[in-house]
Amino acid sequence: MHEEDDVDKILICLIILHSLYDVVCVTIKLHRVTILEEMISQFKDPALLIHPLKYTYIDEKGANADGVSRYVYAAFWSEFVDNTAGGEELRVPSLSPKWQEEEWKSMGRILLKGFQDHGYFLCRLAPVFTVALIFGENQVSDDLLFESLLFYLSQSDRDLITRALKEDLSDEDRDEVLDLMDHLDVSVLPTKENLKGLLLKVAHKQLIQKPAYAAEKMSLVASHFLKEAFQSPQDVLQMYEDKNLTTRKLLKLLTASPTTQAEKQSFRFLHQYIRGLDDTGLRRMVRFHTGSDVICVDKVEILFTPVDGLARRPVAHTCGPRHTRPMAIAIYPELRNELDNVLAAKSSYEFSIAHHVQTKE
Repeated sequence: MHEEDDVDKILICLIILHSLYDVVCVTIKLHRVTILEEMISQFKDPALLIHPLKYTYIDEKGANADGVSRYVYAAFWSEFVDNTAGGEELRVPSLSPKWQEEEWKSMGRILLKGFQDHGYFLCRLAPVFTVALIFGENQVSDDLLFESLLFYLSQSDRDLITRALKEDLSDEDRDEVLDLMDHLDVSVLPTKENLKGLLLKVAHKQLIQKPAYAAEKMSLVASHFLKEAFQSPQDVLQMYEDKNLTTRKLLKLLTASPTTQAEKQSFRFLHQYIRGLDDTGLRRMVRFHTGSDVICVDKVEILFTPVDGLARRPVAHTCGPRHTRPMAIAIYPELRNELDNVLAAKSSYEFSIAHHVQTKE
């Protein structure tokens, strides 16, 4: 038994009883460019799980509010999956020599703290990995394993597998299947009859075996509490369904009471813009409004302002969350160009109460 494991077990008792005590709020200061390393270093301290946390970015004014905290967790996990996780639409942790037991336990605490405090969960993490982390490998079904593999692979490979399981393939498709199996280190010749069984073995290797060390260490600090939130693997899958972003879900979050024709047109243009976004655009849009790239709020309030000219810009207050829209937009392409520029600009996601494109409280 490691001493660190004893510390975490003691911490479990403290967290259960922490509502009986006055606990000190801890402020964590971060640099944007080194958020991954700094968060992992900070969360090596198990005591952070029992403290209310407030975050601030160094050299930025916005701090001490839910929008900033949601943004920190989203930024951390985005950095993680973009640079250190394997897979395509769904990903799993890749082991790295620089991350040993303490680093993976730290990431388990970050995952847990973001979910406990703000309902934030990394939905780009393959559900099969999450289920194994919380409930153990024996609770992973073949259906979940296979579904996670499909979205771990690229869209073209996913389409190829779907065709191969349903119909006789052309010579070209058969060659592609052979290439894919070779890429996945499968030495058995695939047929229509054995293909799914072979892919399940691939899925187990890629999604369960390879990240097993990461899952084990993260589980040590997170699974006890996540089991309280999720009674079964089905609850985990429902959480993914609830938090994963779609056009319809984002539109339903928007609440507004337009009274003038100009306000109604501005709101209609905003709906039109959102309907044209791809998955990446949707994540940017919800992050602009709430700080998070998954659904963590019940609504986003839309207000309207009569400003025009150089002062005209969309302003998002992530802690509301609230979005103030200019009314003076005559045609839809104006709004599309304006929001395209805002969502693409790094300055739009900085926390400042000065005159930035986006003001966050």
